[in-house]
Amino acid sequence: MGYYDQAQEVGRPGVRDIELFNLALLARQAWRILNDPASLSARILRAVYYPGSEFLEASLGAAPSQVWRAILEGKEVLHQGIIRRIGTGESTNIWSMNWLPKDGHLRPLACPRPNPPQMVSELLDHTSASWDRGKLQYFFTPMDADIIGSIPLTTRRQEDFWAWHYEKTGIFSVRSAYRMLVQNRETNRAWLEGIPSRSDVRADEKEWTSLWKIKVPSKIRVFLWRLAKHSIPTGNVLHRRNMTPKDVCQICGARDSWKHSLLECNMAKCVWALEKEETMEYVCNLHEQNAKAWLVAASSSLPQEETIRVMVTLWAIWHAKRKAIYENSFQSPLSTRCFVDRFISDLSLSGTRQEVKERPVLSSPRWIPPPQGLMKINVDAALSKNKVFSSVAAVARNGAGDFLGASSVVIEGITDPETMEILACREGLALANDLSFRRVQMASDCSNAVRSLSGSTLGSYGHIIKEIREGAASFQEMVFVHERREANQDAHILARSSLYNSLGRHVWFFDPPDGVCNSYFVPN
Repeated sequence: MGYYDQAQEVGRPGVRDIELFNLALLARQAWRILNDPASLSARILRAVYYPGSEFLEASLGAAPSQVWRAILEGKEVLHQGIIRRIGTGESTNIWSMNWLPKDGHLRPLACPRPNPPQMVSELLDHTSASWDRGKLQYFFTPMDADIIGSIPLTTRRQEDFWAWHYEKTGIFSVRSAYRMLVQNRETNRAWLEGIPSRSDVRADEKEWTSLWKIKVPSKIRVFLWRLAKHSIPTGNVLHRRNMTPKDVCQICGARDSWKHSLLECNMAKCVWALEKEETMEYVCNLHEQNAKAWLVAASSSLPQEETIRVMVTLWAIWHAKRKAIYENSFQSPLSTRCFVDRFISDLSLSGTRQEVKERPVLSSPRWIPPPQGLMKINVDAALSKNKVFSSVAAVARNGAGDFLGASSVVIEGITDPETMEILACREGLALANDLSFRRVQMASDCSNAVRSLSGSTLGSYGHIIKEIREGAASFQEMVFVHERREANQDAHILARSSLYNSLGRHVWFFDPPDGVCNSYFVPN
């Protein structure tokens, strides 16, 4: 049994498994107990079932109620997706807790070295608030070492805390828990049946997203989803389900499969022969045996118009074949080709074309002064092309546009652009302290970073957000605003040029760096 909504869950067109959905709902109750242990229900459950331990360590007990049994089922789901955000690292065990931000197994692989460290705090260089790269390379696999090195660290003392890995905000949601359960079930099923599966979950989701974004009607999208899942009733599928005695094509008698029905059967070949020579040659030379891989390769290689035509032709061939088998209604390949032409023509007429608005081109970069009485700090981040080094920069001016100071930090290992933008805001805060500002307006061209600073988040940089808020509270006034890239050129240029500097922090107090503070400003 299932029900429908508008979400396409891991390749599914809105169909949900009720058992997995109920487990996701139970996990939400477990999340509430974990994050709000002072609530009345959490205190009652603790007094009865786990008075001397933590909730995540609680067991079934001698006489459990149905409510407690259900909550423990939710706790097991929660264990699969919660992750520790690292502050001091003193309360996070390296080998027994989830703390690596990667899909699937959230813990590092077993260490082959003798006497490995046990707590995350042992991997930190507390003098520089960074990771001890030597220990990472010695005790961990190269993949785990890179992931650990990409975790941002705070410069203030903060306790580790639990977050939900499968939401960007780090806050649990039933939707993401359900997606995780579906993905885990599909992975386990593929392993049991010996079917190769993708280890990169995010890449797999991107492929599904690209298929769902093909501009065809919903009925064709559903057909493409069924095709990608190898669930259209071809001869081999029906035979595997014991619905037919043989896995042969009922048109030509050859062994049937999705590829035979849509590409290799004589009926299909005659239709494809009427298409453009380039399209026919591409379709015939695409040797992917997996239907999903074939569809993704076609949609990523062909132009949008050709992609739509190929998908509509696949759908038309399938329905023409079904009519021939079950209704004894045969239509010529030319009729199928004409149907495809009319269908695409009607599709083009009914579709609404969005006009692309040209962005105004500014003759020169324009710096925007702050409100009266405030100092202005522009911040930005940059990543190197090889994604090994990244940098953040901050540039301070007064209301008249005069240069007051600038700083940049070159960092190794962190490659997430949004995390770097948050670190740029932290560097702006440090520059404001160096210059003894009391009333500051800080501007970033990353709207997500500004929203995160004004909202609640337990995401991958949640502890950095908390650090910035604590630091901002020491100022008389600290305002975070979003501005376009054109108004943030000083920080952008400094961040890009700093990629060629040595690791660490660089500060300018008297003369501005090259290329900085040469822009005009927009008067109030």
